[in-house]
Amino acid sequence: MLRTLPLNVAQSFAAAQFIAVILASWLVLSEPIGPAQWAGIALITAGIAVVGWSRG
Repeated sequence: MLRTLPLNVAQSFAAAQFIAVILASWLVLSEPIGPAQWAGIALITAGIAVVGWSRG
């Protein structure tokens, strides 16, 4: 699959895993999410958005 998938798309999926783990621990385990983690989520999301927009 990685042979047919562009690197920027594959890296975006890898970065989204960080968001998924934090949000899953918040939803499933009721772990608190601090301001620094919310800022990190926002930065990762912004980075993924920039990669998505630059593709097209």
